[in-house]
Amino acid sequence: MPFCPRVDSGYALVRASSASGTSIPAAIPEPSWSSVVGGWSRIWWSMAHKLDRDMDTMNACLVPDIEQIETRLRSMSSIASALPGLPNFRQLVDPYYDFITYSEPKFTSNILTSIQCIVGQSEQTMAKVRISIETTTEWSLVPKVVHDQLHACADELLRQSLDLSIMAGVISICQITE
Repeated sequence: MPFCPRVDSGYALVRASSASGTSIPAAIPEPSWSSVVGGWSRIWWSMAHKLDRDMDTMNACLVPDIEQIETRLRSMSSIASALPGLPNFRQLVDPYYDFITYSEPKFTSNILTSIQCIVGQSEQTMAKVRISIETTTEWSLVPKVVHDQLHACADELLRQSLDLSIMAGVISICQITE
């Protein structure tokens, strides 16, 4: 019978029996900072890519609004990709600041919760965008209220992008070690 105690990290530790009868511990590894931030970057990039892919079947009047939203999502993906602790960030910084070293960001629940909150907000915003787009057919006239809703969503994404930029700046300042 497998033994499944809880460990401090909250992940289960499973003991399986081998052919010789000895127990072999198998634990789910803790996610790294780079894998978590990379996941967030892929979420924003994926949302932008879905919009870009659907652009051909979209009402032509909505294209400028959707392109603005897509640009904001791509910028959020870029910001997440440039967070400290990821290879891209070091490549940007090291040529100019060789004397400064950057440590792996502290994997704290406050940082994770804050960025996860921004991810959740952007997913809610994109749900609003999807609803607005789906109610407009290709050959219908687009009412002003739809454009207004899309502009409001673009403004929400701008605010979320600024929040993410500020957080990225704070994280990078906190990670400088001399």
